[in-house]
Amino acid sequence: MKLEGFVHLDLKLENIMLDMDMNIKVCDFGFAQESVGSNNDGLLTCFCGTKNYMSPQIIYRTPFFGEQADLFAIGVCAFAMRAGCFPWHIATNKDSYFSLLSYSGAEAFFEKHESRLGGEGYFSAEFKDFLALIWTQKLTIQTAYHHPFMQQKNVKGFSGRRELNRRAKHL
Repeated sequence: MKLEGFVHLDLKLENIMLDMDMNIKVCDFGFAQESVGSNNDGLLTCFCGTKNYMSPQIIYRTPFFGEQADLFAIGVCAFAMRAGCFPWHIATNKDSYFSLLSYSGAEAFFEKHESRLGGEGYFSAEFKDFLALIWTQKLTIQTAYHHPFMQQKNVKGFSGRRELNRRAKHL
């Protein structure tokens, strides 16, 4: 979408699908906007999306860059897929997990989650660095693609196709 001049603005697990070849497909473009903004400065002012995935700028209703909002949501999706839960309820400082990330940093945030999910090392160093950079808006689509986490061929010991087949047998 970035290449087409649009941003999605409602990226969430429910809007991400896999085809038979395990290629990612995005659906539900109801909130999609041109990425140029109303003043051609790239700043958007449409405050939409799904609460758990929204960046703080959208929640606080301040102008934002759509690419950053989409990346923020991708980070939430990645965390939820790995952890089986959301990183926070809502990305405001009233939320204890988001506040921990904002004020104490990514290391404290991930330590807190790891302590309840399986201990130190539950998240790889590359994964933690990738999400920390996304959530602090220090990555663009282009730089995110070149991050070491994104350059891994697959997660050690994990086969997406094998896992989907296993789950399908239990439906």
